[in-house]
Amino acid sequence: MGEMNDLVLQTIIFGVVVLMMSVGQCLWCQMDRQRDTEEKKKRNTEGNETSQAKPTEKKRAKLYTTDSENDKNAPDLLNKERTQRQDQIQRQRSHEASKQMLFGVYCNVVSTLEEYEARTNRGTTMPKSNINLPDQSRKTLKDVRWNVQTQLLVFEEQSKACPTEVKHEVNKTLRKKTLIWAAVREENKLEIEDTDYFICQLYEILVKGKTRHAFLDKPRKPTSYKTIQDTIPIIMIGKHNTAMLDETFKKDPKTIASSPMTRTAYTDDAFKLGACRLKRIKHGLSQDLNKDVEDFEREGPDDLK
Repeated sequence: MGEMNDLVLQTIIFGVVVLMMSVGQCLWCQMDRQRDTEEKKKRNTEGNETSQAKPTEKKRAKLYTTDSENDKNAPDLLNKERTQRQDQIQRQRSHEASKQMLFGVYCNVVSTLEEYEARTNRGTTMPKSNINLPDQSRKTLKDVRWNVQTQLLVFEEQSKACPTEVKHEVNKTLRKKTLIWAAVREENKLEIEDTDYFICQLYEILVKGKTRHAFLDKPRKPTSYKTIQDTIPIIMIGKHNTAMLDETFKKDPKTIASSPMTRTAYTDDAFKLGACRLKRIKHGLSQDLNKDVEDFEREGPDDLK
């Protein structure tokens, strides 16, 4: 097979998104089920406490007459405390695993975008984030561009499916990292290019929840079968890694999500630089950008490396 037509390509793109979404939903649905179970336990506990709230004098005397009888209740109290601790650990584990999942998809966007940036820059070597990316040397520029667009679409869909409390917790951190990433380009006085439009889309997803994926709207040149063939194994690896994520956090309850180690700008006004660059691309984001710069600068410097 030499090349595939646009209809097949569109189908594969949406198939990839559905596949990624289904795996992500498994973990988040599991967390929802756990939350429902915990609430049911809580209601049962409250019901038992209510039924015992007004014991008769005879029952009260029977329950509290001697220390030996109180000692008999000690195992039940210990079991209750142990269960409560386990539930708390479970909630924290699921919360951290969900954060790590979203961080992982964000890393995919940034790493593929940096590969595209490296190929399109004219004479300027840009610093890269500390994010592992498989060898891309066999891919054409068109292939890399397609990967960036696809990763942006996947990130948008994963963000929509992410539990609200998790998304709220990590969103500000990712907005900061995105502005600083763009600031590095401004710091190096690079011309506005497609790389800037892509990072602007990433910021828009973070503040608006969605962006316009133009590559799905317009006719495209046929994409090689080899590109699709090389991409599917990566998707399957990602599926496997996502499925194993919850298990990893289960084995070590103390594990916490690792924030993406994105590149940093060496200037005190990095947020302002990044925002100014994005405003030149999409003026409609000016209000969000201005508010973020004001808030982030008021909070002071962060270790966002």
